[in-house]
Amino acid sequence: MGMQKDKAAYLWCTDTGIVDDISETFPLTSSGSEWAGFTDQVVGGVSIGKLLRSEIDGRQCNIMKGKVCQVGTDQDIMKGKEDGGFIQMATELSKDPAQTLTVDASEWDGVELDVHFRGEQEKESFDVHIKNTSCERRFACSYRATFEVHPGKWQTVRLPFKDFAGHGPGADQSQFDRSELRRLSIVAIGKPMEVYFGVGKVAFYKDAA
Repeated sequence: MGMQKDKAAYLWCTDTGIVDDISETFPLTSSGSEWAGFTDQVVGGVSIGKLLRSEIDGRQCNIMKGKVCQVGTDQDIMKGKEDGGFIQMATELSKDPAQTLTVDASEWDGVELDVHFRGEQEKESFDVHIKNTSCERRFACSYRATFEVHPGKWQTVRLPFKDFAGHGPGADQSQFDRSELRRLSIVAIGKPMEVYFGVGKVAFYKDAA
């Protein structure tokens, strides 16, 4: 990794709407945070995965690669328990935790992703998980929205904040508050699957007036 710029050189993601446009050296985001890859092994699972920077169809992107192994039941997954099996890429949203741990996305209407899925299925589902100050646990607690993608092409996905539902202690009893967002994750979860998933942009968007 190259030398990181001073935190002051980055713009807040909620000012620009851009969380990451792949303009910085991996694993840095263009808004001054860093991506990290996780699997359910952090909670005793057996899924495997890694996060890397490469190119798909001529476009630089972050790639989540691995295998989700489901060792729980469908009911476990619906309840947000850790043993459902997952791999994920995650970033904090604050560019400077010493200044603040959260960002205020009240002026934005949702999350926009540029993504590419490589697989044999006709379509596949992934999640975006967002944590705010209502989430009481590091894992198995977030606000979640699911999207579908088709293989073999870049596509843009928009997820309105109103579609994010709470899972886990704190989140399941509180409406989604976008004024204190802490962390955003892109997650393969819910069933056994081979994952080769490229992310070329993560942003917030505003609905047309």
